[in-house]
Amino acid sequence: LEDAIFPASLSVLFLDWNSITSLKGVNFPAALRGLYLNSNQITSLKGVNFPASLERLYLYSNQITSLEEVIFPASLGELGMGSNQITSLEEVIFPVSLSVLFLDLNPITPLYNYLNLVQTLPRLQHFTCDGTDPEIDLLLEQSHEQRLPLAMKLRKIPILLVFLSVWGRVGRKCPIRRLSSDLIRRAWDF
Repeated sequence: LEDAIFPASLSVLFLDWNSITSLKGVNFPAALRGLYLNSNQITSLKGVNFPASLERLYLYSNQITSLEEVIFPASLGELGMGSNQITSLEEVIFPVSLSVLFLDLNPITPLYNYLNLVQTLPRLQHFTCDGTDPEIDLLLEQSHEQRLPLAMKLRKIPILLVFLSVWGRVGRKCPIRRLSSDLIRRAWDF
């Protein structure tokens, strides 16, 4: 792909299912607005020069382990990174223009990663991380049901997690996903 020559006017590029392993050295066209690289074998985005015009970037089902030192274009509004091997969001700088971020099915574990992330993305409207952390999944589900802003919900996570943690330690068998909406509302209003 490094030697590929793309038409200068190309605005959307679909390269799904091509066994691509690296994007280093690829000269993407300056007019590119959408880049789809799902189901390849990409392991890193470090050193990739994305065009400044890029608005949509989808890299589902690759083997990406880290987003550290990745420079995303300031114009990026949608980023799909589900089903990779990303373990942490520390040191990742996402553009404030992001309104859609999909991180589902990645082994991201530290909860504070999500809290920091949401606080730094004021335009974020759609965010998924299903399958990564049950507490986050629950809050996202409740947020959609009640139509409350995601940032409001995630701001109150520490209170809820302390409550759930104490509840779990007293030996009650209550899967986090099955807590009642009323109980969650009371924890948020606490």
